[in-house]
Amino acid sequence: MSPALPITGRPVRFALVGCGRISANHIEALRQHAGRARLVAVCDNQPAALAAAVAKTGARGHASLDALLEAATGEDAPDIVTLATPSGLHPRQAMRVAAAGRHVLTEKPMATKWDEGMQMVRACREAGVKLFVVKQNRLNPTMQLLKQAIDGGRFGRIFMCTVNVFWTRPQSYYDDAPWRGRWDLDGGAFLNQASHYVDMVDWLVGPVDNVHAYTATLARDIEAEDTGVMSLRLRKGGLASINGQHHAAGRTRHGAHRRRGGEPDPALGVRRASSRRRDREGGELRHRFGLRPRPPALLRQRHQHAARRAAGRGGRLQRPAFAGSGAGGLPQCA
Repeated sequence: MSPALPITGRPVRFALVGCGRISANHIEALRQHAGRARLVAVCDNQPAALAAAVAKTGARGHASLDALLEAATGEDAPDIVTLATPSGLHPRQAMRVAAAGRHVLTEKPMATKWDEGMQMVRACREAGVKLFVVKQNRLNPTMQLLKQAIDGGRFGRIFMCTVNVFWTRPQSYYDDAPWRGRWDLDGGAFLNQASHYVDMVDWLVGPVDNVHAYTATLARDIEAEDTGVMSLRLRKGGLASINGQHHAAGRTRHGAHRRRGGEPDPALGVRRASSRRRDREGGELRHRFGLRPRPPALLRQRHQHAARRAAGRGGRLQRPAFAGSGAGGLPQCA
């Protein structure tokens, strides 16, 4: 029997299955909400990872999901079981947890195959438990503001949306965990690394009506794709595209590849936007969304810092002069 909702008068009890890379985020989140949530059990089939999680959290450790569920009684019984395991394992584990009457919180992606994802939904519905999928980017302040603006009609009808996800995932990232880069357990660049951005498009301007995509494995020794382009037709009539590749040489900004250290690559002919332009555009956005303007002292410090850098490269150091105010009451450079 699943825990009655809402849970009141005591902390919500969590169990964490999978003590790998992402588990630290869940442990920290629970620590921040210690008065309302408690981690009662951790589980991993790797002894070293399990021992580290037990030492870090003080929760009971279990070497398998079945052992965790069988020991879940009394004060050690979790209300919610969090699945932070390889993506391809989520469906079977979620259905096992649902059958035991516990709510399920699964990391993204919820599954690597459509039919298995639907099986998860049906199993949880039939067991009378909740199924949650981690989509924390929806709660980012910027995303919340953008969602409110779109829903409020601030931008009118949206005809096109483009998302570029240009990240760095070196070969060592895949070599560190054998399940990464596999079709059955990982799902590739779109389903794993770019899944939050796929969700973002559907949430902000969707729903999506149909999809066409090309994928390729170009730079990494893996089974799944490391590069892809996706074209979407939106149900409201607009179009969208999502481009993803995870073998960029360094940080990516404004759609241009950047070398390690963040400096633009001269071969691409890309230059960093001037500090004046960035402040002007930032001020316009702040004014549009009703955000507080940057303090004049902060803007002055930024311009002085940029001037000192220029002087170090042989430029001339000049103190910026401010005159009048721009959009949103921000000072402008004269």
